[in-house]
Amino acid sequence: MDNIDNVYQAFDCLSSQDTDQRHAADKWLLEFQRSIHAWSTCDKLLNDTERNYSATVFAAQTMRRKILMDFNELPQDNYDSLRDSLINHLKRLEPLDPVHYGTVVTQLALALADLYLQVPEWIGFIGHIVNIFATGTPGGINIMLSLLTVFPEELQGKDLRLGANRREAVQAELAGNFNIVVNLLTQVLNIDPNNTSIAKKVLQCINVWVNNPQNKTEGFAASPLLQNMLQLLNETNVQTDIYQANCEAISSTAFLAEDTRNHYQLAITLQQGIFATAQTFQTLMASEDFDKLASLSRVYIELAESFLEEIVNHTGGPLCDLRTIELVLMVVNYHDYALVELTFNIWYRLSEFIFQVTEDVNYAALMDSFRPYIEKYILALHRHCQIDVDQDGILDEKDDFSQFRNAASDSIKDVSFIMGTIALLKRILKLIQDNPSITWSELESALFIVSAVVNNVTNTQEEALPDFLHIIFSLPLNSHVSLLNTGAEFMGSFPEWFEDRNQLLNHSFRWLLSLCEHEELIKTTAESIDAICKIHYMFLREYFPALMTFLRSMERAHNYGPRMEQAAQAIIRYFSCAALLNDLPGADIVQQLEVLCDDSVRNLNELSNANRNGAPIVFNEDVPDAWKKAKSDPLIWLDRITSVFKTLKPWNSQKAFQVEHARHNGTPAMLETIPELQVPWLDLGRKIWNAISSTIEAYQDSSRIVEHACRCSRYLIRSMGMQSVRFVNDLATLIVKVYDAQPHSCFLYLASVIVDEYAVFDSVLPYLLEMGGVIARRSFQLFAKPNGLRDNPDTVDDLFRLAIRFVQKSPAAFFSIEFSKELFQCGIHALEVDHSEAHRSVTKFFTETIEAVRMAKQAGGQYPALDAVELLFTQYGEELVWYCLSGALFFVSHPLRKDLGEVLFELNRVYPERFSNWLRNGITRLQSERRLGATPAQLETYHARTISASRQSEAVTALRDLCKFYT
Repeated sequence: MDNIDNVYQAFDCLSSQDTDQRHAADKWLLEFQRSIHAWSTCDKLLNDTERNYSATVFAAQTMRRKILMDFNELPQDNYDSLRDSLINHLKRLEPLDPVHYGTVVTQLALALADLYLQVPEWIGFIGHIVNIFATGTPGGINIMLSLLTVFPEELQGKDLRLGANRREAVQAELAGNFNIVVNLLTQVLNIDPNNTSIAKKVLQCINVWVNNPQNKTEGFAASPLLQNMLQLLNETNVQTDIYQANCEAISSTAFLAEDTRNHYQLAITLQQGIFATAQTFQTLMASEDFDKLASLSRVYIELAESFLEEIVNHTGGPLCDLRTIELVLMVVNYHDYALVELTFNIWYRLSEFIFQVTEDVNYAALMDSFRPYIEKYILALHRHCQIDVDQDGILDEKDDFSQFRNAASDSIKDVSFIMGTIALLKRILKLIQDNPSITWSELESALFIVSAVVNNVTNTQEEALPDFLHIIFSLPLNSHVSLLNTGAEFMGSFPEWFEDRNQLLNHSFRWLLSLCEHEELIKTTAESIDAICKIHYMFLREYFPALMTFLRSMERAHNYGPRMEQAAQAIIRYFSCAALLNDLPGADIVQQLEVLCDDSVRNLNELSNANRNGAPIVFNEDVPDAWKKAKSDPLIWLDRITSVFKTLKPWNSQKAFQVEHARHNGTPAMLETIPELQVPWLDLGRKIWNAISSTIEAYQDSSRIVEHACRCSRYLIRSMGMQSVRFVNDLATLIVKVYDAQPHSCFLYLASVIVDEYAVFDSVLPYLLEMGGVIARRSFQLFAKPNGLRDNPDTVDDLFRLAIRFVQKSPAAFFSIEFSKELFQCGIHALEVDHSEAHRSVTKFFTETIEAVRMAKQAGGQYPALDAVELLFTQYGEELVWYCLSGALFFVSHPLRKDLGEVLFELNRVYPERFSNWLRNGITRLQSERRLGATPAQLETYHARTISASRQSEAVTALRDLCKFYT
C-alpha cells in the first residue's frame, strides 16, 4: 500500500467497464485511507498534481481525513514537517487555475487548519499563514481567503474534540487578528471591486470571523467593510449569491451584537443600517425576488432575535425601537408562508420575555404596547392558514402546508395571552360577522385559529364561545369537508367547558355523530368524541350503542386504511366505548367488554390457526374491499384489545370493587374467597390471553406483531391486578420458549413488567428467574457481535429494565444467580452507548444496585446477597469509574452525562476511600491517553469536587465542567 503506482492503478480501475474491478478498486482505496502508509503516499501524490486530477483530490481528502481521524498515528516530532509540507503543496497550487483546483485547495486548507488546532505549541500561526500567502497575486489571495475561512469554521465545528482550553486559546488568537483581517479583506476588495468571485469569498470569510465572542468590534463597526456590506443590502440588482452571502454575514454580525454590553456601537450601526432597508424589502416584494427576500428576511429576524430582550425590557435606549418588530411584521405579511415560519421563534421568545415580567410595575403598559402587533400577527396568520378554495378533501397531515398550520397554531398559543383569549375570540368572531359573503376557506381558517386557544376559556366565561358553537351547528352537512373537519376538531378542543352545560354537550355530541357518514371525517370526529367522553362519560352512557354503530360504519368504509383504523382506535381507546364502562356494576362491565372484544378474539384465533397451519390469510392488494384487506392483519385486533384495557380502569380502581372492599374491610387474602371482590372478567381474560399467546407463537418471527402482542398482554394483566398472577407462569414459560428462538426486545419489556408485579410471589419467582436467565444469555449473544451493544440499544434498554426490577423486588435472589455478574460486566461496557433510553436504564441499574448495598449496610448487613454484590464492586469498581468518565467525556450526548455523574456520586457515598483511588487512577489514565484536554490542575480540581460532593447535583456539575475540556 506504500506504492504510489498502486493508487494510480486503482484510479484507472475505477474507470473500467468491469463492475468487479471497480468494486475491488473502491474497496482497496478505502483500506488504503485507513492504513498508516497513506500519510507518506498522499504526500508524494500531492507533489505531482498533473498526472491524475482525481488522485490529487483523493490525496488531499485523505490527508485531511488522517489528521481528523488518525492523528494519534503521527509521531509528535513529525508535526512541523507535515505543516511545512502542506504549506508547500498550497504554494505549488498558487499559480494554477483556482477554479479547477478549488477542491484540492479547500481540502489542503482544511487539513492545515485541523493540524494547527491540534498543536497548541504553534503560537501566532494564523498571522504567519497570512504573511506567506498575502502576495497580492490572484492565486495567493484565493488560497489566503480559503485558509482564513476554514480556520474559524473548523474551530466552530464538531469534528475535533479540542476542549474548552484549546478553543478559548484559538479564539483569543483569532480575536487578536480580527482587525487585521478586516483591514486585509477591505484591501482585497479594493484590488478588484468588480471581481464577484473574490467578493463572495470575502463575505464568506468575514461571516465566520465575526462570530467570535472575544472580538473587539469598535473598529469593525466604523470600518468601510461593514458600511459596504450594509449598503449592499439595498442593491437589488446584485447577483443573488453575492446578496445571500452578504445577508449571511450581516446576520452573523447581528448574532454577535446580541451582547450589546460588549458590542454596543456595532449594534447601533447595524440597527440603523438595517432600518434603512425597509423600502428595499417592498421593492423585492414587488419584483417577487424570493431568494433575496428570504435572505433579507433572515437579517430582520436575526436583528429581532438579538434585540428582543432590550425591546421588552424597554430601557429607553435606541435599541428598544419597535421598528424592529415592524420589520418582522413585514415578513409576516408577505404572501409566502415559508417566510412566516422563520418568524415563529421570535414570537415565542417575545411571549417568554413578557411572561417573565408579569410582576413588573410596567407589565400592563408593556402588554398594551405589544397587543396591536400581536393582533396584526394573528390576523396575518388567518390569511396564511386559509386552504385553497379548490382543495379536494381534507389536507394531508404530512403535507408541508398542514405542518405550517400546526406550527402556526402553536405560535398562536404562545402569544394569545398578550392579546387575551376572549379578546382574540371576539376579534375573530367580528371578522366572521363583518363578512356576510365569507367563503368556506375563510371561515375554516377562522375556526382553525380559535381552536388553538379555545381551551384557555374557563368554565365561567360565556362570551363568544357559544356563538362559535352555533356557527358550527348551523353548517350544512354538505359543506366543504375541510370546514366540517375543522369544526369537529374545534368541538374536541375545550371539553372541560361543557361542565354544567348538558344541553350544549349533547347538541355537540349529536353533531359529531352526524358526521359519521363522511369517511374522511371519521378520524377527527372519533378523536373529538374521545376528548369529550374522557371527561363527561358519566353523562354519555346512552350513546354506547351509537358508538358501536359508528365503529361498524368504519368497517364498511370503502377506503378503510390506517387513518380509518386510527379512528377506530380513538373510539375504543380514548375513553369512548371503554370509558363508558368505567364504574358500572361488574356484570355490566363484563357484558360490554365481551361486545368490544369478541370480534378481536375470534379473528386472532382464526388468523393464528391459519398461519400455524401453513395457510395464512394473504394480504391481497387486488381485493376491492378495503376492510377485508385490513382485517387480515393481526395488529388491528391486538391494538383494539389494547385500546380497551388501556382505557378501562383496573378492577381495584372500579367503584364496584371499592364499595365491596370497604364493606368487607378487605385484605389481599379476601380477593380469592369473596366472589364480589374477584375480577369479573377473569374468564374473559383467560380467553383473551389464549388468543394473544396463540398469536405470539404463530407470528413469532414478526417483531412488529409480537411487540403489539406484548403491549396487549401488559394492559390485560394490569386490568386484573394481583389476580392475574394465575396467567404469569404461562406467560413466563411462553417468553422462555419463544425468546430463545426469536430474541425480540419487547419480550424483555414485558418480562420487566411481570417481574415488577409478581416477583414478590414465592410460587412465581423461580419461573421469573429462569426467564431472566434465558433472556440475559440470549441477549449476551447479540451483544457479543461487533458493535453489538450500539446496534441493539432497545435490547440493552429492556434487558436492564428487567435487571432493575429484579434488584428492586428480589435483590437477594437476583444476586445469588450467575447471570447477575455477567449483567454487571455488560452494564459497565454499555455506559458508552449513546442512546437515551438504553443508557438511562443501565445507569439506573447501577444506582439501584448501589442503593441496595447502602440500605443493607444501614440495616447492619442483614442482606443475603451483600457479599456477592460487594465482590462485584471490589472486582469492577475501578473499571466502572473509568467507563463513567470515558462515556461522559467521549461517547454520550450532553443530557446523559447527568446519569453518569449520579453513578459516581452514589459510588462515593458507599465506598468513599476506594472511590477516591478509583477516580485518581481514572484521571491518571485520562492524562496519558489524551493530549488535548484538562490541565493537571483542572483534573485535580475535578477530583476534589467529586469526592467532596454532598449532593448529586454537585457531582453532576463537576463532571459536566470536566467535559468542557474534552469536547
